[in-house]
Amino acid sequence: MKKFMTLALVVFIATFTSNTYVYSTSSFEGRETEMDTMCSDWETYSANRTLCAEYKTYLEQKKQEANNELNNIKGSINDIQGDINKDTQSLNELQNRITDIESQIKKTDSQIASTESKIKQTEEEIVVKEKDIEEKEVRVEAYMINLQSSLRVNSYVEFIMGAEDFSEVSRRIAGISQINEFNQELIRQLNEEKAVLEETKLSLEFDKENLVTMRADQVTQKSQVEELARVAEQRVTALRSAYAALVAEQERALETQRIVSERIQIPTPVEPSTGGLMLPVSSFRISEVQWYYTDGGKHMGVDFARVPGSSILGASIVAPANGLVIASNSGCATNGSFGCGSGFGNYVLMIMNVNGQIYGGLFGHMQQGSVTVRAGSSVSQGQKIGAVGNSGNSYGAHLHMELYYLGSDSVTAAYNRWYDRGANINFNTGSASYGNEYANRCSVKGKVDPCRLDVAQEYGIYKDYVRP
Repeated sequence: MKKFMTLALVVFIATFTSNTYVYSTSSFEGRETEMDTMCSDWETYSANRTLCAEYKTYLEQKKQEANNELNNIKGSINDIQGDINKDTQSLNELQNRITDIESQIKKTDSQIASTESKIKQTEEEIVVKEKDIEEKEVRVEAYMINLQSSLRVNSYVEFIMGAEDFSEVSRRIAGISQINEFNQELIRQLNEEKAVLEETKLSLEFDKENLVTMRADQVTQKSQVEELARVAEQRVTALRSAYAALVAEQERALETQRIVSERIQIPTPVEPSTGGLMLPVSSFRISEVQWYYTDGGKHMGVDFARVPGSSILGASIVAPANGLVIASNSGCATNGSFGCGSGFGNYVLMIMNVNGQIYGGLFGHMQQGSVTVRAGSSVSQGQKIGAVGNSGNSYGAHLHMELYYLGSDSVTAAYNRWYDRGANINFNTGSASYGNEYANRCSVKGKVDPCRLDVAQEYGIYKDYVRP
C-alpha cells in the first residue's frame, strides 16, 4: 500500500476539482479498508480528491486522539507519582514517630522499674526501722519493769537513804528520769525516721502511678500512629498498584500506536488449515495454565517451559495454523527487558484460519533476533515464526501463548474488525490489569467475536503436562 506521506504531498499540490460529496470525519468509522484502497490508487484518488483529503483529516484526528490519550496517561502517571512521593514521606514521618514513641515507652519502662526498685528499698528500710523501734520499745519496757522491780519499798528506801543529802536524792531521781527521757526520745526519732520513709514511699508510689498512666497514654498514642501508618501504607500500596497499571496501560498504548502506524494490505485470502491447531513447540512442559498463576495473580495464557533435564531456550516456535501476521516485535533483549513490548517482549501477533474458524494468536517472550516474520506476512501451518526466549516480563525461558476466537468468516474480515476497533495486542478483550478480561472469556460471554479461549482446554493439556 502506498505511504500516506506521498498522499499528503499530492493533496497539498493538487486542486480540489472533484465533484464528490464532503463527508464528516465520523462517516469514515468502519470504512478504513475501503478508503485505504480508494486513496492509494491514483486513478480513484484523482476522482475523489476532496473525499481523500477528508479521510486524511480523519486519520490525523485519530492520531491526535491517540496522542492525547497518551498525554493524559502520562499526566496521570506524574500525578500519582507525586501522590506516592507525598504519601511515602508521610509514612516515613509516621514510622519515625512510632520509633520515637517506642523509645519513650522504653524510657518510661526504665523509670517505672527504677521507681519500683526504690519503693522496694524504702519498704525494706521501713521494715528495718519498725524492727529497730520494736526492739528499743521492748528494751525500754524491760528496763522500766526491772527498775520498778528493784525499787520496791525496801530498795527504794535504800535508794533514798543511801544518799548523803537531799541534793543527791534529787540527782538520783533526775538520773532515772533522764534515762527514761533518753529512751523515749530515741524511740520518737526512730518513729520520725519511719514516718519520713513512709512519706517517701507514698511519693514514689505516686510517681509510679503517674509513670504507669503516662506509659498507657504512650501505648495508646503509638497504636493511633500505627493505625495512621497502616492506612498510609495501604494508600501507598494502592497508588503504586495504580501507577504500575497506568505505566502498563501507557506501554500498551505506545505498542498500539506502533501497531496502527501503518495499516497492512492483505494480499490474498488465507486458505483454511485442516485438522485443528498445531502445537507451537515440539518439546515442552506446561509450567502455568490460564487465568491464574499457581501462586496467585492473573495469567491470561499458557506457558510452555522446558522439559526437566533440558533447555527450551532457542527452541523453534511454529505457526499453529495458516494465517496472517498482523504485528510483531523483535527489539527487546532476550534477558532483562522487563516492560518491553507491553511486557510480552519480542512477540508475534497473528490471525489464523482453522477449518473456517478464525482465531487470534499471541506468542510472547521470544529470543531477540529470532522473529522471522513481520506485519503483513502470510504464514503456513508449521512454518517457523521465531524461537523461545526470555524477553519482556519473564523470569525464565518459555513461550507465553494466548488464543482468541474472532469469528467464522475470513482472516481479512477479522483483521479489518481488529484494526477498526483499535488494533491492540489483546484483540480488544482487555489485559490482565484492564478489568474486563475475565468477562471476555468465551466460556462467559459465549463464542462471540472477540473472546478469550482457554489454550490448555483447546489443546487438551494441563499443568505440568510434559511432551518430550
